[in-house]
Amino acid sequence: MLEQFNLTQFIPQSLRCLKVIRESYSFFVKHKLWRGIFEHKWILLITLVVSSLFTYTIFSNIIDFLFNTQASFSTSEGATGKAINKASALLGGSKFLFLILLEIVIFHFSVKTLEVLNNEKYETTFGMFVNAEVRMIKVMIRSAIQSIIVQAILWVVLGILGYDALIPFLMFIVHAYFIGLAFFDNYNEQQKLNVKESDICIRHQSGAATTLGLVASVGLLIPFIGPLVVPVFGAIAANIYGHRHHIENPPHHVSEQNSQVDLQEEMV
Repeated sequence: MLEQFNLTQFIPQSLRCLKVIRESYSFFVKHKLWRGIFEHKWILLITLVVSSLFTYTIFSNIIDFLFNTQASFSTSEGATGKAINKASALLGGSKFLFLILLEIVIFHFSVKTLEVLNNEKYETTFGMFVNAEVRMIKVMIRSAIQSIIVQAILWVVLGILGYDALIPFLMFIVHAYFIGLAFFDNYNEQQKLNVKESDICIRHQSGAATTLGLVASVGLLIPFIGPLVVPVFGAIAANIYGHRHHIENPPHHVSEQNSQVDLQEEMV
């Protein structure tokens, strides 16, 4: 299974993704993507409400974690480790729930980005938003189960080796990968891939998915503003990258096309 994550290409993919993330804002401004959001005022309202609630929830968890950790130090080192790992799981779960609640925003900007890239008008209906929401729930449930399994494995292995203090850091990266996967899955959804097919394709782009997820995770820590902009620019970046590097194609095709894209970028 590790071969599917294409770790030899992790750093090149990360660098390509960072390049796309830097382009996202200028793409947003150039093509005036904010205009589309006003066509669906209910999306804007939900975004404002969810962003406010997420900011309150995430910082309540952080404050609670700091107080619990301080109390744990006075009891035992084992209790401290459990508190840290519990906080890590809560923060990861909060991000997964946030993506579910704001899937309508991610889906909307995914479609708008692909309209520009493909020079084609896409018709969206309320039913399409519902289908996208159901799909995101499935993706996040899969991700939550897989992240729990990974955390359990890390807890056992690193606990035996005496490096369990590394678990929260490693789980932050694991959660970042799954957050990136959620954004890239929206691109693959438009390419008519089912959830399982999309998951396999994204594994081969683990560097890009993890990088996008890390940037998104850090961005979400910015009170109110972060939860507002992360779904928008995460969706734009994922779809630009997906379109440019054809992540929906079989791995050997992706490798060939990435080489061609890199050559074209160097020529430019």
